[in-house]
Amino acid sequence: MRDMKGGMKDYAHAEALIALIDGRIQGFWDPVPVSPNTVETTTEFAGDG
Repeated sequence: MRDMKGGMKDYAHAEALIALIDGRIQGFWDPVPVSPNTVETTTEFAGDG
């Protein structure tokens, strides 16, 4: 029974860490401001196509 209680504490700790890590990852996907007059273009390299 003691091992089961210890395992549950580890599980709760892991759940808390996942939430923190997920928040950091989501921060990487914040929108980047772009000027409204920006023109989208393509880039081609030698050997493509």
